[in-house]
Amino acid sequence: MIRKVIDYVREDQFEIRIQEDAICILNYTDISFMEEEKILLHYSDGSVFIRGKQLVVVKLLEQEMLIKGKFDTIEFRRNHE
Repeated sequence: MIRKVIDYVREDQFEIRIQEDAICILNYTDISFMEEEKILLHYSDGSVFIRGKQLVVVKLLEQEMLIKGKFDTIEFRRNHE
């Protein structure tokens, strides 16, 4: 319970919000590549691979990204320890 409170206050947990034509990503750590049909980014526990068409990053901040387009797949890849 304390961990949840700390995470809420610090707001540093990876988060992804998916809508029909937009994806909002919070607290990513790195971007490997961004192209019109694919985006690969990393977070503390793994990576996210997004495929689609007409993908456009409309907002890009240090730890926040908003992507619009026509999404086909969103793949989560966990780091293996």
